[in-house]
Amino acid sequence: MLQEKSTEICKKCGVIHKPENLIIEIVSLPNKGYHKKVSCPSCKNFIKFLPHTAPILRFGKYKGKAISEVAQKDAPYLKWLLDQSVGTARLRTAIRGALTCKTTEVNCYKNVQDVTGQPVTLAKILEGIKAGNGGKWIPAIEKLRGTQDESEQKECKSSLPCFTASGLFTKRSAEGLAVHSGFILLDIDYKDNPALSEQGDRIRQRLTKDKLTAFLFASCRGKGLAVGVKIDKNHHAESFQHLEAYYKKTYGLVVDKSCKDVSRLRFVSYDPDIYINENSETFIVPETVPEQEQPPCIPHARDDDHRIMQAIIATGKPLAGIDDYDSWLNVGFAIANTFGEAGREYFHMLSGASSKYDKADCDEKYDNCLRTNKGAFTFGTIIHRAKDAGIDLMKSGSNALFFKISNIQDMLQCERPKYLVETLIYQNTVNLLTSLPGVGKSVVSFSIAEAVSNGNKLWGRFPALKRGKVLVIDEENPGSIHRSRIEKMGVDKDTPIHFIHYQGVKLDNPKHLKALIDLINKEEYVLVIFDALIRLHNAKENDADEMAKVMQAFREIIKQTDATVLIIHHERKSRDGDKRERSRGSGDIVGAVDCQFVLEEGEMMDDGKILTLHPGKMRLASFAPIRLLFNSDTLKISYVSGVLGEGKGLIESITQFIGTGVKDFEEIQKALGVPEKQLRSALKNALGKELILDSTLKDDPGYQGSKRKQFFKLHPGSANSYLAMFPPIGGETCQIEGMLPHELIHAGNMETRVFTECGDVSTCGLPHSQIEKKYVSSMQKNEGVCQIENRPKPTPKNEIPMGNVENLDIKNSEVFEVEFAEEVANV
Repeated sequence: MLQEKSTEICKKCGVIHKPENLIIEIVSLPNKGYHKKVSCPSCKNFIKFLPHTAPILRFGKYKGKAISEVAQKDAPYLKWLLDQSVGTARLRTAIRGALTCKTTEVNCYKNVQDVTGQPVTLAKILEGIKAGNGGKWIPAIEKLRGTQDESEQKECKSSLPCFTASGLFTKRSAEGLAVHSGFILLDIDYKDNPALSEQGDRIRQRLTKDKLTAFLFASCRGKGLAVGVKIDKNHHAESFQHLEAYYKKTYGLVVDKSCKDVSRLRFVSYDPDIYINENSETFIVPETVPEQEQPPCIPHARDDDHRIMQAIIATGKPLAGIDDYDSWLNVGFAIANTFGEAGREYFHMLSGASSKYDKADCDEKYDNCLRTNKGAFTFGTIIHRAKDAGIDLMKSGSNALFFKISNIQDMLQCERPKYLVETLIYQNTVNLLTSLPGVGKSVVSFSIAEAVSNGNKLWGRFPALKRGKVLVIDEENPGSIHRSRIEKMGVDKDTPIHFIHYQGVKLDNPKHLKALIDLINKEEYVLVIFDALIRLHNAKENDADEMAKVMQAFREIIKQTDATVLIIHHERKSRDGDKRERSRGSGDIVGAVDCQFVLEEGEMMDDGKILTLHPGKMRLASFAPIRLLFNSDTLKISYVSGVLGEGKGLIESITQFIGTGVKDFEEIQKALGVPEKQLRSALKNALGKELILDSTLKDDPGYQGSKRKQFFKLHPGSANSYLAMFPPIGGETCQIEGMLPHELIHAGNMETRVFTECGDVSTCGLPHSQIEKKYVSSMQKNEGVCQIENRPKPTPKNEIPMGNVENLDIKNSEVFEVEFAEEVANV
């Protein structure tokens, strides 16, 4: 402590001062050594001397403690040592570094409108960034990071405190600099450094290992890093120029040039993982300033080099001399000179073939290779070592073709297909939705986006099995259209659906494609919707070669990301031919996708129009057509009928189509749009169960060639046969597959169907629980005979008056039998 008393009174001015407010100077008294001279901060009057028994600092230690710790308790003594130029240059550098964060003050402003500011220690600001200033800054920063709108971002920023990291200022300009802090704060933004979005953690870890890094934290938007470096306060601009070149050469990172301004404002941030190194080194400006017109050359590998390297690794053979330290290091230099930071994984893979491999040591050596940049070792070094190891590259000119061969075991290790939306859309696939203009494919695609982003059931029927952010790239519809859809559909404003519209995205532009892939990886979108295909390229739509390149872009997206792609595309006006061949343009469009969905407009209903979703080309499991009800006023889409999938689902669709009639194979296939092989298999499995063959039309003159045809009708004892005669009320059916409707009850305006075993009820009168309580008692199903307590025999065509159902005594009623199969057969 500076003194034992808690306060000190100045005898001249009479002001009482706290110890931390007193002026402390280190002075050398004759024959008494060093003392602390205590003075009044108000009138500068001398108050007293205090003994100061600090030994000389050596090797950065003070009484066995680090200088950074000494700075907290005895900063005045350390300052005096600096002023007197005591000790070695190394010692003074250590002292200067220890004092900087703890004692150096910078201007802190309430917001960007504040022009006066208050002096605050840099250490206090860094502590505030770590803890969000006790949580006070966190809500505003989280709101800022959660919005993509630039105007909203500016509004959020305007309320945040800010500071001038490079010193104290009398006014907010370079001319107003009063005291330099000895710091420069460098901005490394994602927009200038795409590698940050892919390798952010690795790059951040490397920067924290750099001896120059005094502190490092995420920016307030979360889209970059702020790196603090100690510099010579007399050479701010020169320090920036050299540091800019240093980060470019060492890490391949671009530093924001506006950091050159000594008065630049910096917004506070929130980063609980902020890195602070109180013993970081001070950057010393070299004698010569680097020429900005000739920045360091960053390695740029050719595609051939990548393919050759991947081919070498795929052989599994170690390079010649990989166990020898010098040879191994030379390989590292060759990879670093060829690939830069992108070659780090290659170095790990090649080094892993050696028994001496150590991940941490390998990382450290590659860092050294990047810094040293010995140009004597090129990619030819890799080729030479590979040939010495017996690896036949078969290289011809500049083109080399290599293939990685996988066996059956490798294929069995691949993941099974997973649904994004159950039964409809698979994860990480390319999908195509086609229809004529104006049918509603954009609304259908947006309903898919809403279901995936919220994890809801699509159309109230099909669960989204993977929930996540959705990106809609729309070059066809303006923002006003999207607003109208969002408002009509009642989509919550916080739903994670993002838009890129009217920005000229072209997938046949390599720069656009790369930027898009980087964005998808950065934001981790699970679904990307492209609307419409014709607006997203410059190719000729009917040119197979040109469209093949465009469609390959979608394949690259799912290859390099975890996203699923849904493309909206128009159909030609001609309705002839297979549904799969109606899409406009080259056949390579449909040929390049995994799944195709064809949307058709149907009949008008009281509350909307019917849309039918047909399967087109399907690399994975197909489905029977789905009937949807589309309300153009609310844009609500509801499932009507057409159970998806194979097996029982397809059979139910067949039985719904046949109904009480008789249909041949061609009629069924034309109506359902199911592939011939799949339909024949389903019909074969259904014979004798849900379906039987009918021979009554074989001699009908109205059916040409009917003797060679097979006609199908419902099995009289099947559940589907009963459903065909008693169509579901309000489009509802029993939700438990295979359950049989037990009886039809009519009581006033209420209609109810009760199903066996499950007790499920479809009704237009009362809620399920109430009906179940009132009307469902002991029901059994026994070999096709239904036992119903005190119920008149149901007939398909006549309603059954039940009288006052409320007073019906179920418990004491008599039991009678209905020969169910016989009754159905007689209809």
